[in-house]
Amino acid sequence: MDLGLKNKRALVMGSTRGIGRRVAEVLAEEGVNVAVCGRDEDGAKALAAEIAERSGVKAHAYALDLTDTGSVKAFI
Repeated sequence: MDLGLKNKRALVMGSTRGIGRRVAEVLAEEGVNVAVCGRDEDGAKALAAEIAERSGVKAHAYALDLTDTGSVKAFI
């Protein structure tokens, strides 16, 4: 499927597992450069590496806890 998103960028919150992970994977399959975020920094880094290797897009990993104001400010 071609969603016309190739070379776009996407930030996917809560993307280290479940639905968020699958969204990041599908976007990458469409040629979107993705930033994956999750509370588990190691999990985010592993997913970003996996996505970049499999899809050939740029993938960045960020540790982020949306329930922690300090974490959100540091991310921004």
